[in-house]
Amino acid sequence: MSNRLLSPSEVCQSLCISRRTLQRLTDAGLIQFERVGFQLRFTEKSLADYRQRNTRTAKPIFAGALRSAESTKTNHKRWHVKRGIVSPACALCAVSAS
Repeated sequence: MSNRLLSPSEVCQSLCISRRTLQRLTDAGLIQFERVGFQLRFTEKSLADYRQRNTRTAKPIFAGALRSAESTKTNHKRWHVKRGIVSPACALCAVSAS
């Protein structure tokens, strides 16, 4: 592990978190940082320490897509199935009509 200093944007990208979440983690003392002038820099060791302590599994990138698919099915039931409407433009109506 090198002693390279990382910028906040590199840390956010590495941990898949937002800048605000990074600020919360540093405010809580969960990720150590160094000041270089007026800028914050993070060591790779501090990130490795955080990853080791952090037992939460990362959210899958496709979680939003799954949530969106469920929303689409729910809206389909609400607007088409419950009202008895079959729309040729609706992919779910085409599947249920087959």
